[in-house]
Amino acid sequence: MIQEQLTLFKKIQKRDWYTQTRERLIEYPSLKDAIAEEDCHDDKEKLQEKVRKVKLIDRALSSLPLDQHKIIELSYFTNPKPPDVDIQDEVGMEHTAFYKQKDKIMRHIATVLNIL
Repeated sequence: MIQEQLTLFKKIQKRDWYTQTRERLIEYPSLKDAIAEEDCHDDKEKLQEKVRKVKLIDRALSSLPLDQHKIIELSYFTNPKPPDVDIQDEVGMEHTAFYKQKDKIMRHIATVLNIL
């Protein structure tokens, strides 16, 4: 049983779950705008799916400490996106610590979004 779980876990490559999570985060501001405007081009099912996606991301973000939330906000919700080095300076983290923290945050979000 445990071996099967480990095998399944190994099949999910970092590149895959990270990319899926990043794509959902990039899509998030547009989804929120569409919901706020009650996008008239969407049927009821599409609008409900957008609401569901936004609620999941909201849940993931609301459980993050403020410093972690800021990293995600600056990385995915700011337009134009600042370079990571500027985000590192703003949150006061060294390069390695920043990417370890970002990886931890992305794992958390991926778990809430049922990607991992």
